[in-house]
Amino acid sequence: MKKRLFTLLLAVLLCAALALPVFAADEGHPLRLVDEIGLLSPQENARILTRLNTLSNENDFDIVIVLMSADEVGSDTKGYADWYYESHGYGMGSDGESGILLLIAPDGNRVNYAYTTYGKDSRPFDDDALDRLDDAFLPDLRERDYAASCLAFAEKSAEIAQEGGIPVVTWIILSLIVGMLLSFLIPMSVLKGQLKSVRAQCAASSYVRDGSMQLRQERDIFLYRNVTRTERPKNNGSSGGGSGSSHSTGGRSGSV
Repeated sequence: MKKRLFTLLLAVLLCAALALPVFAADEGHPLRLVDEIGLLSPQENARILTRLNTLSNENDFDIVIVLMSADEVGSDTKGYADWYYESHGYGMGSDGESGILLLIAPDGNRVNYAYTTYGKDSRPFDDDALDRLDDAFLPDLRERDYAASCLAFAEKSAEIAQEGGIPVVTWIILSLIVGMLLSFLIPMSVLKGQLKSVRAQCAASSYVRDGSMQLRQERDIFLYRNVTRTERPKNNGSSGGGSGSSHSTGGRSGSV
């Protein structure tokens, strides 16, 4: 009974260890919503930020929105979005870099925007996915409904990110299932180890009577030889390494 309780406790601890990164994801993480020019009310800001944190943690994929003046951003909106993502340390996922950032920069009668994707978990964001993303948030942006546009961008980004991997919530459920299986398998292995009456034998000598079998002749016969040759890789002088910095995997920019 004690061994059974110990096994169950071990399974629970394992599940907690697997799920721990989900709950610690926001510790020390930069803000996912930055409104430098006050386009959002405090209530809208709090609502959108909460949603960004929830969706990012559920999918282990950073979803970030930045609202800034066009004078600060300059003419290269996409380049500024890339710089902002890299310089502020955004990124989640197995590579610690995966995510998407939307930059909104009002400029007189028009609004410049750009979004950039990063990391290997951004692979679902192909051209078709980007079209869906545009259809989700641009209509509200044209109407200058910034809060609705930001929420639509966040929801659609999370939906697309889910297409490329297992959401964190699903990962937690799988961890619980693994823990339950271990709670049954470990006791079975313990019981198997207690079967001391049976031991595997490396030879059949234990089952043969002494003197009942005699070898009159012994020979070693060499039948054939098999030789495999592998070409040695040539050094072409390339290092194969990178600079170590992250780079955007895609995105778009425009004005409405």
